[in-house]
Amino acid sequence: SKLDPNRIRRILQKKAILSRQQIKWAEEEAEARKVLEKTHREIARVNLDLTDDALTVTEKGELIQERSDLVKKLKAQEAVFASQQAEWQRRSIVLSKEEKMLLRGMKHRHALKKKAAARDARIQTLNSFV
Repeated sequence: SKLDPNRIRRILQKKAILSRQQIKWAEEEAEARKVLEKTHREIARVNLDLTDDALTVTEKGELIQERSDLVKKLKAQEAVFASQQAEWQRRSIVLSKEEKMLLRGMKHRHALKKKAAARDARIQTLNSFV
């Protein structure tokens, strides 16, 4: 039955699991953003170091190589981040569909309760005439 307490509990447990998954993905995304920001800061530091006039040609060459390596690293991180974002997007669409189904089940349960209450009220009214 739609009003089965076990079914209701399963729906609520499923909703809690969906919420936890969304929180976990948000944390993963925040962590990935931190990694990207760190690499951006490293590149900015190297660029600032390159403005030093006291650098020798060798030191400038090493800094330019370091910057080049950091830019490659950043591009790779951005590619990974983009694919992760696409995956989070896909999962979130699946989750929202599941949530809609859960809500529909809960609304249906509520409608059944209202119908039952209305039926009980009609029976009460009929019994009061007897």
